Amino acid sequence: MEITIIAAIVIMIAGFVLTLWRLAKLERSSELARKAADRLHDQILKMNAVHELRGAIATMDDMRRLPHLAPAPVVPEKYASLKQDLIAIRGRISDLTDRQRSAIQGAIQQISNVEEQIHNAIAHGNAPALHRINEIISRQVDQLGGILAELKNQIERPGQ
Repeated sequence: MEITIIAAIVIMIAGFVLTLWRLAKLERSSELARKAADRLHDQILKMNAVHELRGAIATMDDMRRLPHLAPAPVVPEKYASLKQDLIAIRGRISDLTDRQRSAIQGAIQQISNVEEQIHNAIAHGNAPALHRINEIISRQVDQLGGILAELKNQIERPGQ
């Protein structure tokens, strides 16, 4: 009878240890799944930001070309909207490098300067200096285009 009790206790202890081992394994699997979901979430946010950055660059290109295609008044509201888009993009991508963050901030500042130049020119009844504005916008398009390429690389080759 004592052997049966000892065997039952050993089986209970083994079952308990097996249960604890399976719980630990389940917890590790759960943690890995959570990390994978977090990485996927970050990738989706980055993809959305890349899409928005691509749109901002296209808007800047359009703003730069528009005066050459048709003599139309410069619309300062477009610059304000573009600036807000870039601020939102900068805020959505958590793993921007300092250089990328600085370049986006520089673009925001340059667009603010252009917006102010346009407001001042309009307030004084002058036409904005489009050639200078286009130079500024062109430089920012180049800067943001480089960041766009880097972000697309990060999405296509995560972890590299």
